[in-house]
Amino acid sequence: MKRNRFSGQGLVEYALILSLVGMVVLVVLSLLGPSIGHIFSNVTITLSGETPQVVPPPPPVGAWIFCSNEYEDCTVPGTKNVRYGKNEVFVTRVLSGTFYCGNETFGDPLISVVKECDYWDPNANP
Repeated sequence: MKRNRFSGQGLVEYALILSLVGMVVLVVLSLLGPSIGHIFSNVTITLSGETPQVVPPPPPVGAWIFCSNEYEDCTVPGTKNVRYGKNEVFVTRVLSGTFYCGNETFGDPLISVVKECDYWDPNANP
């Protein structure tokens, strides 16, 4: 019985192609991961009946004041515009008193990113 010495070549080539495709997918996901996560967050928010909000640049007078990190309670004086997010991607709500700084209150503007809550104080110095 004669054996073909190239009998495993097709399997090896297939494995090499699969590993190359896997590496390309990992590189693309690592580069576009945050953008894709933001898109899926917007789709989720839209399907839930809300509309994603883009925070307009703040007026020249006043400043955003840090309130709390994600998963903590945040207390604002009076009624304030509160933003939740990170890296210039935020969701805003008008809130007062003490509230939970988390996805349950605002939705998730950035998946897999630790976020914070800030409130706008028109009397603060930037």
